Amino acid sequence: MITIAPGSSSLLAARSRRLLLGLAPLVTLLVASLVVAALLPAQNASEATAGAGPAAPADVAAATTTDGKPLDVAAPKAEPVWEFAPYRVKVYVAIGASPDLAPDLTETVGNEIVWQAEQVDLSGWVIDAETAPLTQRDAWVDGIETLELPAERADRLAFAGGFDKVIIVVVRPGTGEFRLLAREYDALTDLLGPVHQDECLYQHRLGRHAYQVMAAAFSPLTRIEDSDERTAQLLMKASGLIAGPDGSPDWVPPPTYVRDTDILMPMVKHVGRLRLDRPEIHRYEWTCLQVDHREEEIIHCNIHSLFTTPLAGRANRRHLRIAMVAKPAYETTRVVLVSRGDNPQPLSGYRVFHVDRDPATDQELPRLVAKSDWKGEVTIDGSEGIFRTLYVKNGERVLGRLPIVVGYYDRVSAPMLADDIRLRAEGIIQGLQAQFLDLVARRDVLAKRVRFRIEAKEFDGARELIEQMRELPSSEQFLLNIEQQRRLVSSKDAKEQKRIDAMFSRLTELLAKYVDNSTLQKLEQELNTAMGTAPPS
Repeated sequence: MITIAPGSSSLLAARSRRLLLGLAPLVTLLVASLVVAALLPAQNASEATAGAGPAAPADVAAATTTDGKPLDVAAPKAEPVWEFAPYRVKVYVAIGASPDLAPDLTETVGNEIVWQAEQVDLSGWVIDAETAPLTQRDAWVDGIETLELPAERADRLAFAGGFDKVIIVVVRPGTGEFRLLAREYDALTDLLGPVHQDECLYQHRLGRHAYQVMAAAFSPLTRIEDSDERTAQLLMKASGLIAGPDGSPDWVPPPTYVRDTDILMPMVKHVGRLRLDRPEIHRYEWTCLQVDHREEEIIHCNIHSLFTTPLAGRANRRHLRIAMVAKPAYETTRVVLVSRGDNPQPLSGYRVFHVDRDPATDQELPRLVAKSDWKGEVTIDGSEGIFRTLYVKNGERVLGRLPIVVGYYDRVSAPMLADDIRLRAEGIIQGLQAQFLDLVARRDVLAKRVRFRIEAKEFDGARELIEQMRELPSSEQFLLNIEQQRRLVSSKDAKEQKRIDAMFSRLTELLAKYVDNSTLQKLEQELNTAMGTAPPS
């Protein structure tokens, strides 16, 4: 007998009302079908056999077997309503062999998972737990971390068996404890999630811990209703069936609920006819959605992305835009910086920053996280939060902004523009700028000393200083040096070459502005004029 805790009757009533609301469209469809069937005129059997009646339509006539018997053609399946369709979840339980385990432990754990799921959320999901197939059990127990699904999409859907999600729960007996692992495959997004882990000391508590690790692996889905460059509006799957906050401070969201602290990964599913060069599921890489606020059932999110407008474009019937909650399973994530192209190479020595905000002034404070090692790897720790926005710099230029859910992937590659050539050009420019500043300063100092000597009637000293100025590099000589250095740095990337040319062009403009060869002529004229008007000594 199941006892109901005080104060839970209102929650059960609310769930019952949501369940009735979810069944209402199905009941309406069933009644309409019965009415249409009753209004259709029955055909006369004698007319059909004698052939006196009109000929059968071509599509009905074709639906026959070789012996002339009609085929049982199934009616078209109605598309479930997104907000009133519960998750259908298949849970496979695989327990490693051990002489200390009860013979019916697998069945007991499966029943406990189903019972716990119904207590937490009665209508948002439908859990079906069973023992893992014998052909797969040992492989799952020994290597669920390296699990690989079939290469063909049709085979993966066959593995799902019509369920929305398949979650594999593995129990590995140890010497003093049980290790539990769970991994989810989502059929709609065709995504195999990370491995979530838990530990249990006692055999009689395995069922409770198995449910907890299963719930940790479960990732809720949302449908993207609308979006622009910076925001997106989402509708949670089964939102009409899942009980939301009831105002109680002790309310705990079920695993099917999208929480305000969740981070979601957007993707698009192409519905209908597909081109050969386009996959069925397209994931928006380096793009995350962060919950901002809610308006009734609509969830408003901010878009963080490496790209300018990742979710731009109008939605249509052939595109189903969805977003899945990212459930981290690892403590750290290794980000591997590699170059773009067909032959990616590790990028070492690149600096990775994280921008914090000063709570007092709300100013951005960049903080160095790490520098990529010789393999191009940077380890990001999730202790400071699962959502981070990383900035990658090489030299003084920001190469990319990487929003990342720390712990969702153990290791992930980040293709970057290998701008070593630009960095080399930047070093050459800095060297030329230093020479340029030295030249301008020396010319200015000598010009002032020449004019001081002229005013002091020290004409021989003034002429010596003018000769020193004449020995300094002229603007033509300095410009020739700039052009020689420009030829040493050339990039195959058009955008990168354009930035390099822009840096050299700015230096050329400064040279024309501050290094004027006419200064020498002016000083000589001033000296000759002063010598002509000076009284003979």
